Amino acid sequence: MATVHVDQAAEKHIIERINERAGRLPDGLTAKAVLEIVTDTAAGQAPDDWRFTRHPCAHFFISMLLQPVEVNRWQKQVKFLGGTYRHTQRGAKLVRRLERLAECGTAPHAQARDTLTDIASRYLEDLADAEATVVHELKTVYKATTALGQEVAGHLEEYRGERHTGLLQALRAHRRLATRPNALVFRPAPEAAWELWVRQGEPYLAVDRKGAGRAPDETYAVFCRLTPAGIDPKQSALWAFDADGRALAAGQFASVATLAAPAACRPPAGYRTENYWTLPTALDRLAFDLDYECRYSLHRMTARRLALVTLLDQVYAAAWSLAEVPGASKPRWVDE
Repeated sequence: MATVHVDQAAEKHIIERINERAGRLPDGLTAKAVLEIVTDTAAGQAPDDWRFTRHPCAHFFISMLLQPVEVNRWQKQVKFLGGTYRHTQRGAKLVRRLERLAECGTAPHAQARDTLTDIASRYLEDLADAEATVVHELKTVYKATTALGQEVAGHLEEYRGERHTGLLQALRAHRRLATRPNALVFRPAPEAAWELWVRQGEPYLAVDRKGAGRAPDETYAVFCRLTPAGIDPKQSALWAFDADGRALAAGQFASVATLAAPAACRPPAGYRTENYWTLPTALDRLAFDLDYECRYSLHRMTARRLALVTLLDQVYAAAWSLAEVPGASKPRWVDE
């Protein structure tokens, strides 16, 4: 069973966004009920170690499909943005310590410097913790056409790096692929229980060589049913998405390889997949939130939040100095 978290402020914000962006909901559903269905379905059907994306920023989309107009076609979709991070008691304490320090200002007195160095040291311990709880945090609701910024940038960087990917760039495939949800919550039949299906494998898209700039009508992706035991390869379908990323329909897709590793294939203690190690910690999740605020709502940031930005920069710089990883290049956030 997965850990899915929605804090009190986020719950109020999400409910407001559902009412604003989804309009009138069918079947007597309320915005609060929609949020609860998505939260409970994701928590109850995803494994406790699941990740919805391989990207290090760990942001993901879950689309809830409502109001079917025919078999496997839905009129209304609610698109949730979430973020995954590694939770430890140590990490939570580090966030609280940094917030208390921000309340005191950012003066570089000796005690503050010692505190930041200690936070940096314990942050490195948090990064190296193989027993953290994987937490999925729901943040907001977007329009169905919204793309994930880091995926847009990632695909675009790949296309720009090679001569033969110019047509994909001209067709804006980088944006269209980034609009697709990582997971779907829907009822396969009107009276059925809600199910969680997740995207697997590479996308399928067409390229129209006759008219660069005119996007093909649809892209396709394989989705599989997710259960607490992992992917169920026997329940899989090829889903179609329109040019704006809306889920259109599902058709049966028989030849999907087994994607879930046998439960007996366990690595030694302390070994985790690369995808686990690239998950942000609680402190990194705070940094992502502050980065977003600086870019889009700087005028509304309090002095305390601005102080946190400065303090976090100092923690990261101190952590890098303490890490002393031979042969590694400095991260972009460390000043020369």
